[in-house]
Amino acid sequence: MKKAQFLFIAFVLLIFSGAQAQFHWQVDHSYFEGNTYYSFDAISSFGNTCTVAGNIYDTVAKQLTHVFWRSTDAGVSWKLQDAGLPHVNYTKFERHLFEGIQQIDSLTAVAVGDSGLIVRTTDGGNSWEKQDCQNTSGIYEVNFSDKQNGILLAGWTIYTTFNGGKQWTKAPFTTNNIYSCYAHQGEGGFSVFKIPHGPIYTSKDNWNTVDSTSRFLDSLPDGSKYFFNYCNFTGGDTIIVYQEYIGIGGAIMRSTNFGKTWENPIITQGVTAIDYMTDIIRDTIIATGRGDVGNKILISTNRGASWRTDSIILDIPYNSIRAKGLTFTSNGSCIASFSNNHIKNLSLDSSILIHSKPVNEKVEWFGVVYYNQRIFPIPAMKTLSIANVEDAMPFSMIDILGRVVISGVLPSRNSLDLDVSMLPRGVYYVLVDNGKRGKVIIGKALLIY
Repeated sequence: MKKAQFLFIAFVLLIFSGAQAQFHWQVDHSYFEGNTYYSFDAISSFGNTCTVAGNIYDTVAKQLTHVFWRSTDAGVSWKLQDAGLPHVNYTKFERHLFEGIQQIDSLTAVAVGDSGLIVRTTDGGNSWEKQDCQNTSGIYEVNFSDKQNGILLAGWTIYTTFNGGKQWTKAPFTTNNIYSCYAHQGEGGFSVFKIPHGPIYTSKDNWNTVDSTSRFLDSLPDGSKYFFNYCNFTGGDTIIVYQEYIGIGGAIMRSTNFGKTWENPIITQGVTAIDYMTDIIRDTIIATGRGDVGNKILISTNRGASWRTDSIILDIPYNSIRAKGLTFTSNGSCIASFSNNHIKNLSLDSSILIHSKPVNEKVEWFGVVYYNQRIFPIPAMKTLSIANVEDAMPFSMIDILGRVVISGVLPSRNSLDLDVSMLPRGVYYVLVDNGKRGKVIIGKALLIY
């Protein structure tokens, strides 16, 4: 077989902020295989150990099975674990989803979900124990400060435990519209957040006495348009509330003194509603949720002070419209689950499981310069043109990791206009197979938008 020879056309996609795609994403598990569909509903990690709670759907038998996937190498490989729970016959009128999970340490994890579901493992998922808080409402949030002390939310009701969930006790404090909870270090210390503008309620004695912050955004003329459904408590005195500025985009607001004062809210682009955020114990934070276009995440490299939009480029055709889970491992990898449905489907909410690595690689190309192809204009605005003075030949546009983002055929002795407005910012190359020469760089271009 004749070896193909290639020609490289290099160009740079640049914006004044200098932002570019930061993560290399890989699909770990597809959303279906034949008549079987997969749903990865909740994700959490401790160190490089990660557990994903989800469902396997048999679309012929109309049954689902609650299962777990476990990785001990930051998402590189996964092991399927059976929770030992009974099969469920699902219909379009019922929900049977995991809503939350916490990987407390490398061996201990607890997951919660619809209809009062609580399950816990202390041996790395080899066995799972079902627990009961005497509430059949959906449990959508759980958090432990250690293996013994934890809090969960069932409806608007707060439950706490001091023995690892063997016994859950209803808190004496009640309020409505609470959606995020947190267990502080030390027995009896807990916080909850009331949507959409606070306050944050905190107790140091298991809700016998309660302190609260003030509501925020009441003084802003457009304050009612901000809807904060979640609060990230994982950063000590630094906390972040997030979800959306209604009808415009995602919204994020940060406090560095546990809610006494707040920085100005940030409206984000690309993610229209933010539903998930990694822990804020490090400078780099990732957030994502829902978007009209899909395949977008938000990245902060200064612990939430500012944010930028980045794109997820997958190795399969999939429009990741809605996130279902997100976590950071200690080695810097991000693990996430995305669905291609705009809203939660009550009968079957399938999704993909992906993980990333930070892009640290440097790519160098060298060779003599030829002028049989030309890229223009310089700078380019959303459209990049390639002029070809040779015969028609196939081309591929690739990123610095070698992934194809655009491909086609250059016309014979003519030019081709490419819409590059949807590509993430960064360094790209045009690979042309002309069957004559080796790899050379023939030009550079700037794309500013």
